[in-house]
Amino acid sequence: MELGTAMKTIRLLATVWLVGFTVGCASISYKPSLSLGTSPSSVHARVQMNELVDASPPDEKEKKFAGFAATEPGTLAGDLATEVTNALLTDFNNNQVFDTIQKRMNDAGKLAARADTR
Repeated sequence: MELGTAMKTIRLLATVWLVGFTVGCASISYKPSLSLGTSPSSVHARVQMNELVDASPPDEKEKKFAGFAATEPGTLAGDLATEVTNALLTDFNNNQVFDTIQKRMNDAGKLAARADTR
């Protein structure tokens, strides 16, 4: 192999490695959201939306090499459970799923919603 060709090959391999390393160490910015669409009719109830519980596996909360997980450190603006709770609350409010849905309300005539995120 000629010296010029060998140098081009080394540069190409170094560039491929550098790009792969950069992509593998990059992070994404994730904000949970959903859109269920407008409810055909509202449920006539006052609902208190309790904070969801993050039940995602611990290994999904670790930094990945050459891969991404929405739950890895630095990916979410806040706590996963809080972000998903807020997304559900916003969508249920926007689409009028219930007469009233809030994070906190007095106890008179309310339902409580609770769930886990995975």
